[in-house]
Amino acid sequence: MTATEASEKLIDLILANEDIANHAEGCDAGQIAAAERDIGMTFPPSYRRHIEEFGT
Repeated sequence: MTATEASEKLIDLILANEDIANHAEGCDAGQIAAAERDIGMTFPPSYRRHIEEFGT
């Protein structure tokens, strides 16, 4: 399983259990790009997918 596939499974698990999950709102592409610029690095696709969905 790739890291991106694992992120998708985690997202599915969290969304299937929203009654007990605690997460924030997702980030859009502009927010992610700004964060990458601010820290001077590019997030890996698996982490990018996670913050697109949950923001943290």
